[in-house]
Amino acid sequence: MEILQIVGQVVFGLFFVVNGVHHLMKPTETANYAKSKQVPLPMFTSLATGVLLILGGGAMVIGYYVMYALLALVVFLVVVAFWMHAFWSVQDPSHRMNEMFHFMNNIAMAGALCLLTAYVDSWPWVF
Repeated sequence: MEILQIVGQVVFGLFFVVNGVHHLMKPTETANYAKSKQVPLPMFTSLATGVLLILGGGAMVIGYYVMYALLALVVFLVVVAFWMHAFWSVQDPSHRMNEMFHFMNNIAMAGALCLLTAYVDSWPWVF
């Protein structure tokens, strides 16, 4: 069972790391998307969120300051869900469904991270 916990910790953490790397490797694309959603300072915000995702996911992977990483990722996901994926304000049905899908994914991941905070002390790989 311990091996499954470690695998889950690494896989879930790497999900955030990969997304953070994408922010840093494609800064113009992510900044343009952020700009389309009226995010202030889109280039800075895209780069900063990329760093946040890498640090948060990386902390999960290596088990370092995990509680802070989980909480930072929860805040990130909730803010992004409501700001970037406000499906209720989209008129086009297919675009609305896409935004709702992303909104629900972010909220579900935030919920999973909240659940994980209850078990951080029992993780086999935490420093």
